[in-house]
Amino acid sequence: MRLTVVPGNDHLSIQANENATILMKVLIRSMFCSKRVIEEFRLSNEAFDWLIGEIETKFQHAQVHPGEIVGALAAQSLGEPAIQMTLNTFH
Repeated sequence: MRLTVVPGNDHLSIQANENATILMKVLIRSMFCSKRVIEEFRLSNEAFDWLIGEIETKFQHAQVHPGEIVGALAAQSLGEPAIQMTLNTFH
């Protein structure tokens, strides 16, 4: 799996990238263990390769650039549904 958060080929960059992506890799491996892929999801080799490619693409697009303001976006993501639910209960 090619999940890259910290680019570079030196030892420090490789270790930092491993530390940054270890949880994502664990989640992917637990979700797509071989028995589950074969028996429950019934994925072929081509479908599995496509799925892994999609996960890699979504992971790369989900990263934010350093300095980007994410707090306001997170607050809006949490606040808007709560307000909408409150408004729906009164009407």
